[in-house]
Amino acid sequence: MSAFGVNHLSHFALTNLLLRRIRDRVFTVGSLGHLIGRIDFADLDWTSRAYRPYGAYVQSKLANHLFAYELHRRLVSISSTVTQR
Repeated sequence: MSAFGVNHLSHFALTNLLLRRIRDRVFTVGSLGHLIGRIDFADLDWTSRAYRPYGAYVQSKLANHLFAYELHRRLVSISSTVTQR
């Protein structure tokens, strides 16, 4: 499994599976690496380009950051008591 799968997709899937049961808050582990991350949607697993471990890591952290932002937006829009950190 790729860095994107381990660092982002697994957490995304688990959060979505548990969201109806969560009563307090959701934590997303980030990194300042998201600031330089770029997501290549055509090659999320780095199979068509030379694998760069740090590049894969910051790509996954950018995805985490974007997910956290969108989750927060959606929770606020439905006046949820669940907070996102």
